[in-house]
Amino acid sequence: MKMKNLIKLTLIITVLISANIKAQDKDHQWMVTLGTNAIDYYPTNISGMPTDDGETLDWFDQYYNFSHYNFGLQFSVERYISDSFNAELSFSFNKIKEFGSITLDSKVPLFVIDLNANYNLNKLFGPTGFFEPYILAGFGYTSQNSSNDKYPFNSAMNLNGGLGAKFWITENFGARLQVALKYFTNDGSYRHFQHSIGLVYKFGSDQDFDNDGVPNRLDNCPEIFGLAEFNGCPDTDGDGIIDDQDACPTVAGILAEKGCPERDNDGDGVVDSLDKCKYIAGAVENNGCPWPDTDGDGILDKDDECPELFGSVAKKGCPEAVSAESMNTLKELARSVYFETDKAVFTNEAIGRLDLMLAILKQYPTAKFIVEGHTDDDGSEYFNQILSEDRANAVKKYFVSKGINEQNLTAKGFGSSIPLESNATEAGRAVNRRVEIKLVQ
Repeated sequence: MKMKNLIKLTLIITVLISANIKAQDKDHQWMVTLGTNAIDYYPTNISGMPTDDGETLDWFDQYYNFSHYNFGLQFSVERYISDSFNAELSFSFNKIKEFGSITLDSKVPLFVIDLNANYNLNKLFGPTGFFEPYILAGFGYTSQNSSNDKYPFNSAMNLNGGLGAKFWITENFGARLQVALKYFTNDGSYRHFQHSIGLVYKFGSDQDFDNDGVPNRLDNCPEIFGLAEFNGCPDTDGDGIIDDQDACPTVAGILAEKGCPERDNDGDGVVDSLDKCKYIAGAVENNGCPWPDTDGDGILDKDDECPELFGSVAKKGCPEAVSAESMNTLKELARSVYFETDKAVFTNEAIGRLDLMLAILKQYPTAKFIVEGHTDDDGSEYFNQILSEDRANAVKKYFVSKGINEQNLTAKGFGSSIPLESNATEAGRAVNRRVEIKLVQ
């Protein structure tokens, strides 16, 4: 009957520890320990058992007295469950001769199978490299039989609690020290300390949950397909910033903008760091600045064969020849430019006409013109000559002040020497007081 119970317990424990559970160490899921163990009844305050001196036993009396130890073998298998826990299936084989302060006449065979949960204390204190302390709790079954009527040994379930530590020498090999208190509730089974020491080997093939070619133990993103250069983490937009640190993971950006694209304030497609006109939309080919139109002819300098001369589309930005129509308009406007009597001062009406002439002159920035001043014969010839020169120069200065190239204008006064009508009548004299503009061939 006892053997059947032992077999059932073994099967249950095997199923539990073999279940498909998530491993703490994804590449070393399994661990085996082979070593020795020692069972000590002496320091457990067993009722009615005297000390070596005949006194009453207390807890932890002669705890390190090896003469009370019953040595045997121990073998265990562990599997990681989570970042904190792993499950252990342990088998112990001993022969009991020292029963506290009593030496038995014959050895009692003892076989124990335990299932313990081990909690890694490094989760509380932080990783310490080679040193891995833990506490344990669990249960098991102790198989023991003795015909000694005075000190019967009966098989029973046991509860376990203890602590231990692993010392890793390499990535896979290490040593383990452990002490556990085994507790029983039935008669004929005696609580005791079980000390153990052994060599540990952990193993398991490298796993790669996300199939990105980076093993889980080296993969900072083990469940997301990533790149080896980023320790297994993804960089969806390929900007060199891994997705979990990228504020714009699907759009390539820069580190200074936390993975988002560099700013383009004017929206012209040229990022601010390369945009020489970052607040004015411009052309990519012109470093983000608008193409200039230096001569204001509506043809951008890049397309203008005469970028500094007002021109036409037909002439690819170069000036047209002065048309007859333009000259007729200029002449008509010039003759209606009036001055105050005997002065080179424009009347209010004259300014408007000068501006109309100016608009035409700007269409022909390379054309050269002569501005002529004429008077009637009222007054001396000398006075009229000076007045005509002053009036011609007044027109020239006005045009120059408005942007016409001074080299393209010549001012000349003729006094009353070239009348158009007879000076004998008021109407004739009014016609003779005039300004004329002519194209220089």
